[in-house]
Amino acid sequence: MATMVKTVKIGIHKGVHAVKRQAILATQALYNQTIAFYLEFFVGHLAVRDAPKEDRRRDGTPYERPWTNQELLTFAETHTLDTQAHPQPLQPLIESLPSARTMPVSLRRAAINHAIGKVKAWNRLLTLWEATDHNKQPPQLGQPNEPITFYADMVEYPDVDLVAQRQVRHDFVAVKLFYEGQWQRVPLPVMLHQQAQITLAELQAESARITEATRQITARKAAKEAWTAEERAAVRPQAGRA
Repeated sequence: MATMVKTVKIGIHKGVHAVKRQAILATQALYNQTIAFYLEFFVGHLAVRDAPKEDRRRDGTPYERPWTNQELLTFAETHTLDTQAHPQPLQPLIESLPSARTMPVSLRRAAINHAIGKVKAWNRLLTLWEATDHNKQPPQLGQPNEPITFYADMVEYPDVDLVAQRQVRHDFVAVKLFYEGQWQRVPLPVMLHQQAQITLAELQAESARITEATRQITARKAAKEAWTAEERAAVRPQAGRA
């Protein structure tokens, strides 16, 4: 069963305060700095990425395969983020970017995944260059300049009257931005058409359902007690599944 991802495109109202516009630019800059950090990280670990991953088939026979993107993401997080399990990572992200400590998880992982794809493409071109024409300049990674995607954990849409009087209206969403030196939710005036209002409200309701289901399950579980398959299914997004 695959999960369908809903993307809602909205326009920021032209009347947004200059300070908030600056916060959007600061967030984008920090996102691209995070991408640049992980570009350097993966370039420094090409030997690990290119090494085959040992695995076993269902019948127990061993075989080798390439690393998956999820495994590369986990590898990067293990070696760059200080956690209880790994209090002293090899290349701490926060030493290079202290502001990234409380960056939304979805945005940080988007940066890592972007870096994975960028380094894979660059390495393929580099291998081709090394095997063919050295008269040309070798391929370069360059500096990232990517726009921001605001993921579900970064956006809150307040309860509103969904019976729109016009096709387009001026509304507000709260977006998590790097604002005044810290990550916080900032209300932004936006232009939402009716379908975008409905979709955002549905996503907000689904987020609230997952939060409440998680709270109820956690309340009745003993410390370190494993979740059942039914409990894990209860906190997965249900809307938009196919």
